[in-house]
Amino acid sequence: MGGSGSSGVVSVGVGARVLSLFFYLLCLHSVGIFLFTRGFLLTRTELPLFSSCSDVFDSPCLSADRGAQGMDDKGRKCWTKSAIQRAIIIIIDALRFDFVAHSSNFPGEPQAWMDKLPVLQRLARENTNSARIFKFVADPPTTTLQRLKGLTTGGLPTFVDIGHSFGAPAIVEDNLILQLVRRGKKVRMMGDDTWMQLFPSHFSEAHPFPSFNVKDLHTVDDGVIREIYPALLQSDWSLLIAHFLGVDHVGHIFGVESPLMVEKLEQYNRVIEEVVAVLEKESGPGGLHEGTMLLVMGDHGQTLHGDHGGGTSEEVETALFAMAMQNPPGSLPSNFRAFPCNMAEEEQKPCISTLPQLDFSATMAALLGVAIPFGSVGRVNPELYALAAGTWLSINTSHADEGHDSHTVDWLSAYKDVLCINSWQVKRYLEAYSTSSIGGFPAADLAHVQSLYATVQSLASKPLRQDPSQLTYLDHQFDTLAELDAKKREELVSKVTGLTKLVYGYLNYLESAADLARAQWTQFGDGWMVLGLSLLVASIVVHAVALSRAMVLPMDVSQQSPGDGSWKCRRPNVKFYFSLLFVGIHAGSLLSNSYIIGEGQVVCFLLASSGILYLRTSLQGGSNVPKAILFLILNGGMTSIGLVEIFKDPATSGQHTLRNNHFPASYSPTMLISLSATAFATTMLPLSSLAWLIIRRARKVYMYSHSLWWAVTFGVPLAYFLLALHWFTMDLAASVVIVIPQMFKEFARLVCPRLVYSISLGLVGLTASLISTNSTKRGVSVPFGGLLVEAILIVFSGLSGTIILLLGRKGPTIALLAVLEVWCLLDLQGLGSLGPKCPDMDKVASERKLEVNGEVHSESHFAATVDWNLVAVQLFFCTGHRCTFDGLHYTAAFIGFDDFYFYRQGALLAADTFGASHILPVIGLPLLITGAAGMSRKMYSMSDTGYVSLEIAKAYISYGLVRAILATVTTACVALQRRHLMVWGLFAPKYVFDALGLLVIDIFVVIAVLFYFSLRPRTREKI
Repeated sequence: MGGSGSSGVVSVGVGARVLSLFFYLLCLHSVGIFLFTRGFLLTRTELPLFSSCSDVFDSPCLSADRGAQGMDDKGRKCWTKSAIQRAIIIIIDALRFDFVAHSSNFPGEPQAWMDKLPVLQRLARENTNSARIFKFVADPPTTTLQRLKGLTTGGLPTFVDIGHSFGAPAIVEDNLILQLVRRGKKVRMMGDDTWMQLFPSHFSEAHPFPSFNVKDLHTVDDGVIREIYPALLQSDWSLLIAHFLGVDHVGHIFGVESPLMVEKLEQYNRVIEEVVAVLEKESGPGGLHEGTMLLVMGDHGQTLHGDHGGGTSEEVETALFAMAMQNPPGSLPSNFRAFPCNMAEEEQKPCISTLPQLDFSATMAALLGVAIPFGSVGRVNPELYALAAGTWLSINTSHADEGHDSHTVDWLSAYKDVLCINSWQVKRYLEAYSTSSIGGFPAADLAHVQSLYATVQSLASKPLRQDPSQLTYLDHQFDTLAELDAKKREELVSKVTGLTKLVYGYLNYLESAADLARAQWTQFGDGWMVLGLSLLVASIVVHAVALSRAMVLPMDVSQQSPGDGSWKCRRPNVKFYFSLLFVGIHAGSLLSNSYIIGEGQVVCFLLASSGILYLRTSLQGGSNVPKAILFLILNGGMTSIGLVEIFKDPATSGQHTLRNNHFPASYSPTMLISLSATAFATTMLPLSSLAWLIIRRARKVYMYSHSLWWAVTFGVPLAYFLLALHWFTMDLAASVVIVIPQMFKEFARLVCPRLVYSISLGLVGLTASLISTNSTKRGVSVPFGGLLVEAILIVFSGLSGTIILLLGRKGPTIALLAVLEVWCLLDLQGLGSLGPKCPDMDKVASERKLEVNGEVHSESHFAATVDWNLVAVQLFFCTGHRCTFDGLHYTAAFIGFDDFYFYRQGALLAADTFGASHILPVIGLPLLITGAAGMSRKMYSMSDTGYVSLEIAKAYISYGLVRAILATVTTACVALQRRHLMVWGLFAPKYVFDALGLLVIDIFVVIAVLFYFSLRPRTREKI
């Protein structure tokens, strides 16, 4: 037992040191990523300051002759007088701009989803002064939480806030809803329950409906429709919010091009028509809605695949339709329109202007007569503000009989006063932010912006003067200017000239202030970024040093000394140099936004190149040629199946339409047969093949526990059967050819997935408990290699059911191809076959009764793990994932569940995102060591435990080195490209995914090493 004792001591020592190393690397990566993120994804400081109506007396905008401007009907003062009495905001989540604008505004043939909201186009065309369609431009990130926060606060939610989309915290800074409540105005809400998370106690009446089950197309919309019509006939509210979700959910599940999208848009068109009919009926003098404004808007857009979250034009461009029920007495001068057009020339389409969402809060506050939120950096938009008749009421009634032009002059005067207050409020916020936040605005930039404010205020304090150069221009702007006598003409020109200069001065200041705010909240902490990046670079050095030192560690201190050169045949092979080239190409491609988008194709190309090298080696050696060819074919299959299109579950491909707004139309017999054959080929055949391969492999592995044998033999086929039952039942339920009992349908939809999850957890838990117990049986020496392979097989088998279920219909096919690809890789590139022959190693291996084909050195480990990493990254992209937040498969989080629970749904989403590409490769990495020997019942003796443990450690260090290199290069690229146009839409999400992926790998490496090393056999004497 002396030899065993010595080996056990070394083995235990190796295990402790290896575990400490990986835990240290996990901490190093965590700290590095945290520091870099702190400098890169800066957050805006939310100030605990709030606007109040009395603040306006501190501004330079309230003179004695204008003191009554902010008086409401009850004599209470605020910043502006209410221009509208009530507002109805209908939010259509993920409303694309081309859903609202006329199809003639877009190049090419009209698409199926265009012109499906004709009521909005008609109203804007018929009511040119009181109704308008705007291109409503959001600031990324384009998720509902950030957009609602931006719309109500007037601020710029930062990129890092995207993490709150699954658990929206209440808004604590000043906002439009709070200002309305403080003024005694009641707000009623119905629809998306995100509003309740943001404003838990602000609404006088609320009807929230669950929003995160994207498979539910109707619950929220039906609830809104049910509640909105009675509310329209009630007078106990000032703001009514109705938030529809159907378009967003249809987009996520089926895509924009689905017939279901057309159905939803047509449904909304009917709802809006009925709402407008009620408002028009009650909009007469003294009517309930005489002073009401209707707004139909989106919070963000969506791509053709139904995704959003980034900064592409499809995602940030949505639409806003606004209509005041009372027609204003004048029209806005064309020089204040962002996109003037001639209605006589554009009879088929209304004028469309651009409105930043940043301006929404300030404009609505001015219209509703409440203080602008303290943190707002938006401006009161002239076009939206001018739609309300209340903004045209003359301040100086002496001009009441001078016609249309006097109304325009008075509107300019009123708008100038509003902008004065607006500008003062933004100036106050910029100053408060600079003094109160940790990272204020740069002094020079702030001084420049504030100088613009001082200039326009200086101009406002001077008497208005005539500018003769404006006479010709004003002749075109005012109809009656030429008819006025000289004195009145001079007075009008002087007033209009001065007002126009002031308005442009205020608008210029507000635009510069918004630009300063945008620039500040995209300023980067270079020091933190350098420090974080330095730690990531240091982790690469630690990996490299640890790997080089591991190469000189002896298998047994009693037989080898660290300086013995018999384990160091330093003759790197060609594959090693190509592996370095592959890592360099992969890392270098991350500098280009185009290659980041096409990273999946890059990885598949590199893997195919590696396959060609294997084929070359096989042809030269005269062995494994069929497997090399098969490897290339499988790689091509993965590429064609996985990367042909962005992942969409065929079960929800949108081939059917809705009937009676709820029930899908039946499949024709021919289509049903075709779909059944396709489902059988892509589901049943791969699942059956996978189950056969797992059971067949399990029979070849020495199973040390009969309980585990039975668990694998029956558990895995049962899980796959439940998968098939779940999918086929959902298919049949989509047709009326076969009537599925409701109880059975609910069992297949909800219970089957939960049983699959339970089987996965059961197999993993059973593996951890039984294998650990059997590895320490009294007086029995259990081979380490066999236990290791057995553990990997069972854990993989258990997790496969859950991961395939979450991946959807492509899951079985991709899983089968990946298993076969890995099988070929293990035979083509086991660690023992990578290096040249080493006679000294063969001699020692013979003494230890090991089957070794060649030397295992650092070059071999690195080359093997490079290919292993390429397979892992290929799985990420071929399973339909992308390094963008709009590429997350949110539907996977609700498979088997209808309700939303943060941790449960978050775990399922994480399993779908990282399961196949990050977790399983870490679990299966030791197969590169035990592949040939462990899978063929070759048994290691007790004295080989230290060798196997050390080789596993080398493999994990090599794999960690490859991943650390890629993550560090990604981080460096993001730092270099931080001023790139696509930084928030592409580079930042790529960094977040790679950083999280590295941490996931580190965590599971620690878990895997701890678990696998705990399987090392011990005898009773050692215990």
